[in-house]
Amino acid sequence: MTASMFENITMDAATAKEKRQRIVSFTLRPAQQPLTAGSIQREWFSTAPIRALEYLETAIDEARSVGYCQEIRMVPSKRAGYVQLSWGGANKFCTLGDMLGWARGIHPGEGMQVSHRCHNPRCMLPSHITIETPIQNNARKGCLVWVDCPHSCEDRILVCSHLPSCIKFVPGFETWEDFIRWGVH
Repeated sequence: MTASMFENITMDAATAKEKRQRIVSFTLRPAQQPLTAGSIQREWFSTAPIRALEYLETAIDEARSVGYCQEIRMVPSKRAGYVQLSWGGANKFCTLGDMLGWARGIHPGEGMQVSHRCHNPRCMLPSHITIETPIQNNARKGCLVWVDCPHSCEDRILVCSHLPSCIKFVPGFETWEDFIRWGVH
């Protein structure tokens, strides 16, 4: 990182009272990117996992259970069912996946994506996401995860080769962890 790539935004000379009232006193940002309501909200949530968790807690009350997922009731606003979130005057400043990552303290770097292990872009559970490259993320599409045992027993055969593994609902098991523990050959 060079000094020419970033500019400092510092507090102007203000009274001690004004200084105490400022929420953000110092930010590094690329010089060519102006501050917008969306960038401020992204920074607000991405720098403190507790803020992201609090945001999600307000939405979880409205969620519904679908398999092992807690699905947000908000209408997807992007292709493939992705939900974009708004807050504090910033419209569609991040996706639900971004917020879930921030809640876990995960920040996808350049060339990385938030991936829903459960293949459900409306799922609100932070444990159902991981960070990976676009190639790895796209490789999850169409993953069978498990297949029925050919011997007609009630166990399944786990066929997912992704790490961490994909998550797919299995009737008769309360959680994915229960299935992994007791339902796999």
